[in-house]
Amino acid sequence: PAYDGTLVNPPVSWSLIENVLVWNGQGEPPGPPPRRVKNSEKSLREQAEERQKSGSRKDVFVYMTPGEITKARGEALAALGFDDQWIISQDGRINRGDRLHLWAALLQPSDRGTFLQGSGQKCGVNAVRMQTVWDALTGPMMRMELQGTLPPRLYELLRYLLMSILGPSGLSFGILTASAIGTSDTVLPSWDLLVQALESHDDDLADRIDAFRRLGFRGPLPKLAPWVGSVWARDDYPRDPTYAPWEALEYVDPETAVRLNEGANQVVREFSVVSVTSEFTSDNDIPVKLKKGQRGRVREIDKDGDALIKFDDHEVGQLVFQEKFENLKIEATFQDEAFYGNFMPAFDELDERTALPTGAKPRPFRSEQVQLANRLFVNEPLGMINVAEDRMRVIGELLLCPLLEDLVAGFTAYGTEADAVAERRQWLRYVASQMDEPAGVIPEPPSVAVWEKVWHKSQARRKPFAQTWKKTRIMAAQ
Repeated sequence: PAYDGTLVNPPVSWSLIENVLVWNGQGEPPGPPPRRVKNSEKSLREQAEERQKSGSRKDVFVYMTPGEITKARGEALAALGFDDQWIISQDGRINRGDRLHLWAALLQPSDRGTFLQGSGQKCGVNAVRMQTVWDALTGPMMRMELQGTLPPRLYELLRYLLMSILGPSGLSFGILTASAIGTSDTVLPSWDLLVQALESHDDDLADRIDAFRRLGFRGPLPKLAPWVGSVWARDDYPRDPTYAPWEALEYVDPETAVRLNEGANQVVREFSVVSVTSEFTSDNDIPVKLKKGQRGRVREIDKDGDALIKFDDHEVGQLVFQEKFENLKIEATFQDEAFYGNFMPAFDELDERTALPTGAKPRPFRSEQVQLANRLFVNEPLGMINVAEDRMRVIGELLLCPLLEDLVAGFTAYGTEADAVAERRQWLRYVASQMDEPAGVIPEPPSVAVWEKVWHKSQARRKPFAQTWKKTRIMAAQ
């Protein structure tokens, strides 16, 4: 580069940087070997042994986790750009020996664009390169740092990557896009993981909403856990015994162990949803025959343990004595979590004296981890605010339109199906409020051909948004 009063290294080519970013971590990293400060010279025998070891490992494939691949790429890129020198000083300055010059590769001079990096010239964003860097290093390393698994050297590289895109505010942007509020050590799920969870239940809206909720509205408490339970007769044994008798314990192994709170779903309780497994007659004054597959909800349990159940196919509630419960299957109505209250609601609960202004959108629960509006209106790789039309289509096809159709179908539903539609209504409110464009955002649809190709591949297994939306409007009109 032309001399401007500061000594710098010439930059490496973008093709070499890209080779490191797409490297799978096997063998030697792309590019020249890193230059390091020489210590004591090794003997010829030691050099020969090292060559022999490196040659024997050359063709051996070693399984590596995604985190290990990210670390290998980061270490290779740090060595390529900074050898064994520091990357960023304590006062936030980049080492002037930088051979990557990443900001110059990502932000190219253009007649259109904004003034960046204090260069005095307008720069245009190379979106394809930005996306490559984010997918290969920036995004994964940001999550690893929040989980406390990123080495100090790679933390310096992460700061360098973020500063190359957004300057001094880059680190703050990275933390906001990858962390959750109010839950310690919680990392937001990636967009790809969110789409995968939605697509894995493409045929069942209830299962899709359940996967959506488990991914983004689960608290920090431990997840499901096998347990060894006990059978304890509280009236026959002391409350705080010195020793526990064998008769009070039930042996279980990994095959027979159940999960915490699932035992509650094996008992007919008030508001439990049940289905008939074998045909039997009810115990009303005028008994009716209950057929296999009929579903209902328990409305009342009397002192004798008998249940009054309102079945969907019968207008009158049916009395079922306790001895006939063996003909019923209890569907899961309790949280299958190890700790009560581990699931979050969609919205913050307002105080009775607090009311939102007319037209204001409801406030999402502050610790929720989907943060859908940020996914739809913030482009993480570019660090810019714009409308991600491809993501809008995904949410429209997999959540918004199915939930609207579900709401329309709920107008004529009854019984347990009407209850299920009512429970899903809050998620329709959440999705609709998050898709509403925030004030001051100017839609800038992406125009990068590579992004379009990727989007078309992901849409091959789904109905086009226009077709889905047309069907939804027709149902609503009817």
